[in-house]
Amino acid sequence: MKDKHALEQWEHFVQEANRPNILKEPWRATSTSRLCSDHFQVTDYITPPSVNGSCRLKKYVIPSKSHDTATMLFTIPNKTRCRLDLSNKRPIPTTDLENLSPPEKIAKTASTEEKRDELQTKLRQKIRNLQQQLRRSKQKVKTMNEAIKVLEERSLITSKEAESLQSTFENKHLQFLYNFKNLKASPSGRRYSDEIKEFAVTLYFYSPKAYKYVRSIIPLPNQSLIRKWSTSFKCDPGFIEEAFTSLSDLISGSPINKDCCLVIDAMSIRKQTLWDAEKDRYSGFVDLGDEIHNDKSATLASEALVFLLVGTRSHWKCPIGYFLGDKISAKDQAKLVSKSLEMAAKAGLKVWSVTADGTAVNLRTFEILGCSFNGSYDEMTTSIIHPTTGEDVFIILDPCHMLKLARNALAHLGTIVDGEGNVIRWHHIEELQKLQEVEGLNLGNKLSPNHLKFQKHKMNVRLAAQTLSSSVANAVEFLDKSMKLSSFHDSHGTVIFIRTIDRLFDMLNSRNPIAKGFKTPLHPKAKDTWEEILMSTADYLLSLKTSAPTGQLLSTSQRKTFVIG
Repeated sequence: MKDKHALEQWEHFVQEANRPNILKEPWRATSTSRLCSDHFQVTDYITPPSVNGSCRLKKYVIPSKSHDTATMLFTIPNKTRCRLDLSNKRPIPTTDLENLSPPEKIAKTASTEEKRDELQTKLRQKIRNLQQQLRRSKQKVKTMNEAIKVLEERSLITSKEAESLQSTFENKHLQFLYNFKNLKASPSGRRYSDEIKEFAVTLYFYSPKAYKYVRSIIPLPNQSLIRKWSTSFKCDPGFIEEAFTSLSDLISGSPINKDCCLVIDAMSIRKQTLWDAEKDRYSGFVDLGDEIHNDKSATLASEALVFLLVGTRSHWKCPIGYFLGDKISAKDQAKLVSKSLEMAAKAGLKVWSVTADGTAVNLRTFEILGCSFNGSYDEMTTSIIHPTTGEDVFIILDPCHMLKLARNALAHLGTIVDGEGNVIRWHHIEELQKLQEVEGLNLGNKLSPNHLKFQKHKMNVRLAAQTLSSSVANAVEFLDKSMKLSSFHDSHGTVIFIRTIDRLFDMLNSRNPIAKGFKTPLHPKAKDTWEEILMSTADYLLSLKTSAPTGQLLSTSQRKTFVIG
């Protein structure tokens, strides 16, 4: 209280009211002192006391009422003060059960019992929930399917990985996982059966995170032990003999698995040396295995060329070799491709095609092997002769890479002219993005600034697919034909180009057997339709040329890769 005169009157009132108690020292108010609301008149309040205990006094009011049963509150101890602060500062009730009449006492007792019963009910429910959680946590997984299902539900493995695991370990029981020997034995003293080892290696290959989770509830080998098992195989740079042996066994069990495709790709790696303790030497240098003589043994490797076989009629894929190099030449790469085809044929595999990115070294590699990408469509040779069987092995340039190159070519050149003289402009896509950004809406497409400034996202296939999509073509056509906007005038060529690239990408990127439209996979009934569409698309792409005065064909320019691919 800031008014000293009023404070003195309050202190005097308390002193007089407690005179029968004979206070030893004059009472002085503190910041924690409280006075019962019974000592004030009704007219002293701005807000009278309510059920929740809140009230507000008028300014300069002095307590005036005093009676024997009134209780004066003095300074509150610190511990008690903390408890009172948490109770919304409600006044302490002065009612005593002993002084209540029988009906009032019964009502108070009944209310207390109801609250106690309600609390007991909540506690019993909580106990039941906790007991149920405990039972579920102790519940054992009895089959492989149950274990795999739990991993899929927890998003530790994908649905495809779950299907692969189920096809391998279906109907195998997990009772042997709960044997007391491994549960009670120390990790160094555990012994694992062949089934345990097979399951552990397979699961760890698909998802180390899923393996860590399973190992937390059942005894499985440590991750370092699995890596030690893997090192027992010869995995030095070169072709992996064990991989071909495994694929040969796979074919003997099911001949349908022999049909496959070869995929090659070079991945950039950091230039560095690592100490190999088992071989007592440094690794990280150029190493092309035993297939090619190495003249750069002291040069640090900057890329890893990986060879991978993928089943075409069944779900399997297997890396068959890798090579560490520093810009591997097309000549050496051609030798490695021929060697891989020979080893695959020796293992009983039939390779139908070779898929690779459209880099200059890859194109030169295929030309060395017998391909020709010059001239008209009929003059091109897009297959090589198998070195062992003499059959045709078709060359396929990665559709995702071709899509990015088509986007890059249009953005770099600015304008392209098709065979009918229609102009294809990158400007139309830029204007569409600007319009959508200004108006604050999207015309059914996903264009954003990142789609136009793609230099920082060159490897992002999603951005390229969304840029050259039919939704963008539809928006440009609508703004030209219906809205008559001048910035989209003469956009017919742009619309045709985008729809052609989008349709071709959908056809070459099909993977869902129940897909609709152009995303439907190739099947015998649609062979004629596909052939007609692909032939017309090839003629359209080969007719594209630059808008320069000379009008050079794109198939003969530096931006030819997406056209011939």
